[in-house]
Amino acid sequence: MPVVVAEYASLLDHLRQVPDPRDRRGIRHALASILAVAAAAVLAGARSFTAIGEWTAMTSWARSRACSLARRRPM
Repeated sequence: MPVVVAEYASLLDHLRQVPDPRDRRGIRHALASILAVAAAAVLAGARSFTAIGEWTAMTSWARSRACSLARRRPM
């Protein structure tokens, strides 16, 4: 199923309101993006942190881009 960026806009808008408790040093991705990917992984069947990580590693560049994670196309 193709990813439609507009479908994620509402969820990302809500997730952007979650306060980020992390120290600013070393942050690579916005908390909202991480939460969106985790939610997508759980909806796809992931039931553990490991499964979420595996799902994220296997996801396509286009899907990562839709969640604002990919900064550049992988080589």
